[in-house]
Amino acid sequence: MLAMGAVYQLIAVVTQQSIYSIKLGFIHFGLYSIGVFGLYISLGSFELTGMIIFGSLTVGAVIIFLVNVFLTIQHSRLKNTVISASTSALFYLGLTVISGVLIVLNFQFSILGEFHHVLLIGHLWMGLIGWFLFLIVGYSFKMLPMFYLAHGHKESWQKWILISLHLCIWVGIFGAVIGKGTSILPIGLGLLTMGLVMFIVQIREIQKKRFKKNPGKGIVFFVFLVYFFTLLVGGLFIVSLVNPHFIWQSNLLTLILVFYILGFVSLSILAYLSKIIPFLWWTFRYGKQVGQQETPSLAIMIDETVVHRKLWLLFISLLLFIVGLGTGESFVIAATSILFAFSTVYYLFTIVKAFTY
Repeated sequence: MLAMGAVYQLIAVVTQQSIYSIKLGFIHFGLYSIGVFGLYISLGSFELTGMIIFGSLTVGAVIIFLVNVFLTIQHSRLKNTVISASTSALFYLGLTVISGVLIVLNFQFSILGEFHHVLLIGHLWMGLIGWFLFLIVGYSFKMLPMFYLAHGHKESWQKWILISLHLCIWVGIFGAVIGKGTSILPIGLGLLTMGLVMFIVQIREIQKKRFKKNPGKGIVFFVFLVYFFTLLVGGLFIVSLVNPHFIWQSNLLTLILVFYILGFVSLSILAYLSKIIPFLWWTFRYGKQVGQQETPSLAIMIDETVVHRKLWLLFISLLLFIVGLGTGESFVIAATSILFAFSTVYYLFTIVKAFTY
């Protein structure tokens, strides 16, 4: 939901075009909220009827979202790597939803046979890399230069980053189709590592041309996450060269997925929010009052030092939660999950506080 909300706001910046329909956005929000909440309850009890009903609402909401954003992009005359990444992310989100629907239907009707495994692998590659990573990388192409006040930096790496990520996804899917997913895994991880390394090079190019030394603690933390995640994926790539079966057959994969979703993806979005939310609220609340009366500065609306400390608290609590999962001890898992949940809410209080100005 948070990622989709970010798309609504940032796609207007990327395309220099107002969102196609605000009304469709509210309809999407309502249907998606009901659908996801219902799915959460249905999945907990594995109630197939509820999964189908609420899943249909969620799918309908995502379709509305995709149509709304695609039409916004279509009305823009701009063509660049940011729009290409945005379009790719939406494309993979659509495929992720379609494959998810087929997987749920297969639980009820058993129509896919052995293809169920292939579809599940494709669902993971397209959702985790196609939707989330394309979204984060693509919008970073646009936002990092804004926050660093960078001009004249090289952008030639961006095309190759996107190509590497596309190849990574389809190599992974191809491996599942031919039944050689384990053997081909090193190639997919190698392409992913290559794409992330080039992303770091692109970040370095932006930093070389920056006019602002401190882009904000949230952005600094995001860059740290990129480095950390790249090292993690690079490590997995090396492990896959030695023993690819170890990644599939151990609980290591579960721990990596938890870090990717709750760590890299979620913390990246939360880090960006520390810069985006105050700016959007200030523009909405005080944009028309500039020059007419005194307005609060962005530095007052959100304390960068507090943001920095709370993001690190989130990161450390997540690592402790992952360690807890690795131990398999119920008490450790419960304690560390509560700590991570508390840290998340504690951080969000800092973001929400900006609305009090």
